[in-house]
Amino acid sequence: MKIIMSQWLNRWWWLIALPIIVQLLLGITLNIVYLYTSFITIFLILPPAFLFLYYFYALTTEARISIQNKHLEFKEDGITIVFESETEETPLANPIFIEKEKVTSLKYTEKYILIMLHKNKYSNITLPYSAIADKEQLQGLATLFNNYTQK
Repeated sequence: MKIIMSQWLNRWWWLIALPIIVQLLLGITLNIVYLYTSFITIFLILPPAFLFLYYFYALTTEARISIQNKHLEFKEDGITIVFESETEETPLANPIFIEKEKVTSLKYTEKYILIMLHKNKYSNITLPYSAIADKEQLQGLATLFNNYTQK
């Protein structure tokens, strides 16, 4: 979720900062009431808004893909996600196949490779570097999606 929130904030930070800055400037120059409303915005309005964004993403299929135990099978035509059951009582979810064309890009962070999907800007599969055994597998992943890679 930290990755999704940082992507969202990198794109929309001004939407949060602009009203607060305007309220702070109005509070300093005109009336202290605007200063109080900026504090209300910061401490009472923004936390529930971020919580709403968190739940909006947490209820998507991509979040389920990121949370459940799984292994990925990379093939020439796409990715197959096979879920693993944690206990015998837990029903096993059906495998999900993602076509190669639905992958828009690969992004490399310090700890993860993000496989960005076409659905929206914040849909991705998070693949930790620890899940990749050696550099040959990493190069194989990069060549499989060679048209879509970006840093």
